[in-house]
Amino acid sequence: MEKGNVELKMPPDKASSSRLPVIGLGAKRKLDKENAPEPEKKRIRGPGTAVTIAISHPRVPTVATMPRAKKQEAAQKAPLKTGPWHTTAATTDVKSRKPVSTTSAPKPVSGVSPKTARKGSSKRPAWDVKGQLCDLRKEFSACQAQLQESMAALAKSQAEITTQAALLAERTEHLHGLEMERRYLHNQLQELKGNIRVFCRVRPALPGEPTPPPGLILFPPGPNGASEPSTRLSLTRPTDDRCSIIGGLPGPPLRYDFSFDRVFLPGSKQNEVFEEVSLLVQSALDGYPVCIFAYGQTGSGKTFTMEGGPGGDPQVEGLIPRAVRHLFSVARKLEAQGWSYTFVASYVEIYNETIRDLLACVGGAQKCQGTEYEIRLAGPGSKELIVTNAQYVPVSCEEEVEALLHLARQNRAVARTTQNEQSSRSHSVFQLQISGKHMGQNLHCAAPLNLVDLAGSERLDPGLSTGPADRERLKETQAINSSLSTLGLVIMALSNKEPHVPYRNSKLTYLLQNSLRGSAKMLMIVNISPLEENFSESLNSLRFASKVNQCVIGTARANKK
Repeated sequence: MEKGNVELKMPPDKASSSRLPVIGLGAKRKLDKENAPEPEKKRIRGPGTAVTIAISHPRVPTVATMPRAKKQEAAQKAPLKTGPWHTTAATTDVKSRKPVSTTSAPKPVSGVSPKTARKGSSKRPAWDVKGQLCDLRKEFSACQAQLQESMAALAKSQAEITTQAALLAERTEHLHGLEMERRYLHNQLQELKGNIRVFCRVRPALPGEPTPPPGLILFPPGPNGASEPSTRLSLTRPTDDRCSIIGGLPGPPLRYDFSFDRVFLPGSKQNEVFEEVSLLVQSALDGYPVCIFAYGQTGSGKTFTMEGGPGGDPQVEGLIPRAVRHLFSVARKLEAQGWSYTFVASYVEIYNETIRDLLACVGGAQKCQGTEYEIRLAGPGSKELIVTNAQYVPVSCEEEVEALLHLARQNRAVARTTQNEQSSRSHSVFQLQISGKHMGQNLHCAAPLNLVDLAGSERLDPGLSTGPADRERLKETQAINSSLSTLGLVIMALSNKEPHVPYRNSKLTYLLQNSLRGSAKMLMIVNISPLEENFSESLNSLRFASKVNQCVIGTARANKK
């Protein structure tokens, strides 16, 4: 049997029938030869491919297939076989069938957008509306599931935020309680140390001054030895040529012992002094009025202790710039706990019982003589005292305060005396009004911090009566000693709880009365000279400070609302 022919065996009853020749066998053979598939390539069944199916006896092999276009051309050229004994190769047009997608749309994965999943899936033909609708329903279901997951995550996050907010409120309340407890314990510690404390500071000998004789000032060690900060001081009068009444021999040296809350030796630095004062300064932020005095004879180092040395060296800064820096630093830390503070500074001097504003007298004290300054209450129902016509400057940083201090140094009254070339002839009062608020707890506290550089105390010299300048120095000395005496009387009256306290006897005590009474904390730093020629003035200063150290003015109370 030749290739390309289709032969059907007839049944036995028709075996006698004659066999007819197949028409168009040559053309059929030629077409099959041209369209025979290459042996290396595999035919792929899919849309757009025509498949030729040969129908023959089981023992006859299947005919080769051709592409649909050429098959149709060959079918047109060759006539179809007819008859009961022959059949033709049936061609099936796959395109007429509805194609079935072999790959289904992938299910959307959680976290992948429906658009992304849609792009990754096979695109259905336009006529497959039912399949597209099925895909859209799947995508909608995936979006709904994703939305539910997002809503659940959002609800979980909101629950966590609520929990954290409640925890934060609880921690804030606990932190506020700890802060109030710290203030209470801090105040208890200050009261145990005493609401009136006295420090003594001995300045070193300056270049050009004689070396102090050994044994003039002694610093006995404390009970725990030299490691403990010194609190005692002994002043020994040197022997002189005067003879005692009995035996006519020179009198023995006299020794005067004093005890204070702290004694600073000549080698003490400025930061050591401030370390002892810093806790007291912080009480002003807690609402307690604080007043710190620098007392002593002229030339003993009071101004250096309060304001520091010239040149702006940080190592020699005084108590005023260090205290202001400390207050600003602590106030910034308390802002995290809900506290907000405002500071208002003023700087005045009291010269011959006359008040001058050191922040308004630009170019010298003579330009301020036309302005009157009086001490008055801040307003009706207020207990705060202010100086009328004085400059009250809001400050928010250390640089602003330093500028005010520089201006005040230029305007302060100084003069040459027998003890000091640049003697301060007035009491300078630097006042910092502190006001704090806590909006969450509805708390308010206000208190002043007063840093006072007292004028140098001196004994009256009868020789100062020859000229106008000497008479002016005599008048200054009398006013200084009178105001210092009044300060001592006020402190003694407060200690003895007398019904009348003579605040109005001096402008100094009248201005500072709110920082001297029982609700305040006070510190006096007595400064003395190490020189032998200043022995009498040093002894008087130590005696005055010792009397103040024995006073107790009561329990301090914070000014809170």
